[in-house]
Amino acid sequence: MSVRVSWFLAALAVVAAVGAIGAADYKAEIEEFRAQQDARLRSETGWLAMDGLFFLTEGDHRFGTGTLNDFVLPEGSASEEVGVFEYRDGETTVRAIEGTTIAVNGEEVTSAVLTPSLSERGADKVTVGDLTLWVHISGDRKAVRMRNPNSEIRRSFTGRKWFPVDDTFRVVARYEPLAEPEPLEVPNVLGDIERYTATAFVHFEIDGQAYSMKGIGRREGRLWFIFRDLTSGQETYPATRFLTSDVPEHGEVVIDFNKAVNPPCAFNPYTTCPLPPPENRLNVRITAGELKYHDDRQTTHQ
Repeated sequence: MSVRVSWFLAALAVVAAVGAIGAADYKAEIEEFRAQQDARLRSETGWLAMDGLFFLTEGDHRFGTGTLNDFVLPEGSASEEVGVFEYRDGETTVRAIEGTTIAVNGEEVTSAVLTPSLSERGADKVTVGDLTLWVHISGDRKAVRMRNPNSEIRRSFTGRKWFPVDDTFRVVARYEPLAEPEPLEVPNVLGDIERYTATAFVHFEIDGQAYSMKGIGRREGRLWFIFRDLTSGQETYPATRFLTSDVPEHGEVVIDFNKAVNPPCAFNPYTTCPLPPPENRLNVRITAGELKYHDDRQTTHQ
């Protein structure tokens, strides 16, 4: 064997070794991401701990563990009668039963007007034992959402399921910012209209075919995608999956479908997930990311 041929074969071996190391590092990165997603879901403040969603109508709504209440709390979690959620003209007030107090944002009060929010972060919190309650916005409706770290859904959870890591579904997309951010209205799984702000399109190819998705602006320049593909309702959750991209650079952004995750409603019926806009319904099988949770009791939304 000549020196030149030997050098060439050695160079090929080095390239192959470097590629193998890169593939191993990438697989480890995805596995770490998935472990973090699983831990977040299982935590005491994760989506599995949501244990109630009570929609408000005009008037008073009694709550407590007694079965005659309008909003019945889990058995053994509180007293039979705790208080009243009063909903008038779009405003929600919580009142403790006469002669008692109730904790709102850590302060004992007899009553308080509650600030609602689409996410838990912006809402006033009512604490009853281990339970946390707040007013959730679902489209034009308001509901009392309850978190319970001892929920049956959390205790019986058996784990997330994933496609094998496949780097062919990690694509570099062309980033097209919208001239002006535009309102994006999509229904959620309960039929309420949720409102977001779209900031960009991304354009990419899979197996030589061109696709596009509309992205919702997130903090620190990240993009959030609500999408559906031809695996939806088969291997993956029927309604939608979520995907977040890194910050776009130089007109490009990496879209890694290996990091596609199920929405909370794939695991828990007390959640209100948005459905994908028409632009994000992809006519391709994305066999990457999270599979349908195999406990079909939690996959009821279409």
